[in-house]
Amino acid sequence: MAGESMDIEPYGDALLADGFEDALLGFGFQFNAAVAIYDYEACIDILRERDGMSALGALAFFEFNVAGAYMGPNTPVFMTKVERIRQAVRGVHEHETRSHSMPKVGKRVYPSVKQAKAVAKQTGKKLTYTKRPSAYKA
Repeated sequence: MAGESMDIEPYGDALLADGFEDALLGFGFQFNAAVAIYDYEACIDILRERDGMSALGALAFFEFNVAGAYMGPNTPVFMTKVERIRQAVRGVHEHETRSHSMPKVGKRVYPSVKQAKAVAKQTGKKLTYTKRPSAYKA
């Protein structure tokens, strides 16, 4: 971040993150300071595509050198879109649900999802999940 200022009133004092123009979402205010607002994930994608970094390398570089660089009250904000957070939470919930439950078709519980899916396909019945008996919990 070179600290280049933008010449757009009333956001003229907002600092821009060099090289992340395509991730710029807009401008806002934090208290009385104008700030540029960037899409966090788009910034990571730029580092991966433009600089050939791995996902982990781009994340580490970005966190330390860009998002972690405080340049005063007009330092840019890097946001994660709410929909992305919802997707991540749904993914965690799905994983937790499946890891603490067993597949079921009709009234019968199966030892594997693969078997239950095959039976559901053959019978036309819905695949559901039931809570694991406490003896089977990991």
